[in-house]
Amino acid sequence: LSDAVHQVHRNVDVVHRLPEVAADVGPNHIDVTAPLIIVAVVLDPGASSNDRVLASAPLSNGGLASFPVTPSGSAQLISRHGQTYLRLSVADAPRQDGAFLEVWLIDRNIKGMVSLGPYNGNGAYLVPDAVNPGQFPVVDVSVQKADAGPQHSGVSVVRGTLPLPVGT
Repeated sequence: LSDAVHQVHRNVDVVHRLPEVAADVGPNHIDVTAPLIIVAVVLDPGASSNDRVLASAPLSNGGLASFPVTPSGSAQLISRHGQTYLRLSVADAPRQDGAFLEVWLIDRNIKGMVSLGPYNGNGAYLVPDAVNPGQFPVVDVSVQKADAGPQHSGVSVVRGTLPLPVGT
């Protein structure tokens, strides 16, 4: 197993109780009732001793959509075992019914963008090999409606720019 797997932090993310289950046992019809519990474990490889930080930036909500609690965070572009990742930490990320958060890398002109996928909490998000972070240095987390298309919604939660030279 890789070093990243050995560095896994195990956090219980969700404990969800399902309805109780009753079973008939034997001829005397004894009811046995027991709650079923499902536990989802979030595996976050976290920081590894093999990480090389390429760039860091604060993420802020300044000038973006307003929320009841102002979100903020940080982003680091890291290299790990020949792969590039965006390590995100977002505090006070909003939750909305029928919506989810999406992670983006955007060009300096805020025209071209690449989705890194849904925001699944603080952790490392793989940057595809075909994406040059120097051409997409703006980190953005947006609120996306579940029934909308794949394009950016225009509703950004936090944003920051990684200090990378063009072409990095």
